[in-house]
Amino acid sequence: MKKKAFLYQRLYDDIRQKIEQGAFAAGQLLPSERELGDTYGVDRTTVRRALQMLSDDQLVSKLPGKGTIIAPTGSTVSQGAINTTNSSSEPMRTVGFFIPQNKKVADKIMFPTYTSLLYLTEQECSERNIRLIYSALDEQKELDDYLSSMRFDGIIFLSAISHKHLNRALELGIPSVLLNNHMPEIMSVCTDNMEGGAQVARYLYEQGHRNIMLLAGNRVSINCRERIQGFTDELASRGLSCYGGVFGGTSWTFEAGYEETKRALGELHTPPTALFACGDRLALGALKAFQEAGLEVPNDVSIVGYDNSEQARYANPKLTSVDTNLPALSAAAVRVLLGIFNDPTLAGFPLKIMVPPTLVEHDSVLSR
Repeated sequence: MKKKAFLYQRLYDDIRQKIEQGAFAAGQLLPSERELGDTYGVDRTTVRRALQMLSDDQLVSKLPGKGTIIAPTGSTVSQGAINTTNSSSEPMRTVGFFIPQNKKVADKIMFPTYTSLLYLTEQECSERNIRLIYSALDEQKELDDYLSSMRFDGIIFLSAISHKHLNRALELGIPSVLLNNHMPEIMSVCTDNMEGGAQVARYLYEQGHRNIMLLAGNRVSINCRERIQGFTDELASRGLSCYGGVFGGTSWTFEAGYEETKRALGELHTPPTALFACGDRLALGALKAFQEAGLEVPNDVSIVGYDNSEQARYANPKLTSVDTNLPALSAAAVRVLLGIFNDPTLAGFPLKIMVPPTLVEHDSVLSR
């Protein structure tokens, strides 16, 4: 119990200090309870206790459908005090954010790209008088079960969501957008994965690498398949192929990256000079395998990941990786949905909007 009290007191003290120092301005939304929990390494009960203490001190105010808002000193916040681009006279809309689910529910929801897109989309929605409600959907569940208990003005489907849910939403005429994936029948917002893979191939070639190993994620994902195609097509245009073939292909996890890299080192006559992993978690697993094999990164082998995640930026060495520009993806998805709200006929002309990726150089690649 003492530890629990310390945690919520620490969270309270830290947020209070940031408010007093001006890091959070009056009318600004605090990060969501989930985001605060992830940042401070505490559960949601602890977060809620700290927020209640801040509310008791009139430092914040909770508004339904908005979240927790920084209050002007010594007062509570009214609806009109929220910093938003919409007039408070506009009606609040409710949008569903549906995440694909499989047997490993927690892993799916905690997948870094998914949580980042959820948080960024929530921020975009909060500025536009939109309440975002998320849930996980698998093949066995029915979209109608959610629609019967809550009215959604629109839906954002994420990544490899089941086709049957997309089709049902379209049948019902619910304005919908597919984020981080693309399908011809629905408005889609995604990153240009083929270009991202090609960027990595060009970069490693220009750094003098020729024996380049490819570590794939789950090939069920179109994002993975496109990254592979962009990478291999670019290598082929330079007269090269993947060193030792393609490794992996069933998972995005640290463990998969570690085990597949160990397998590759056991099968290849000589280690690769460079490795491209289709996801940062795979790359970090590979990094561990190389280190255990006595290979230094980047002196002996270079590594490039994909996603430019927080884990990659804190790795040692810091991982060179492809940034997919998640803020732009989230912003585009919300704006496309707003466009359909304003003109429902747009849904009849589904577009694929691609956000260009950028290769971000850090410390894991060395020229040959």
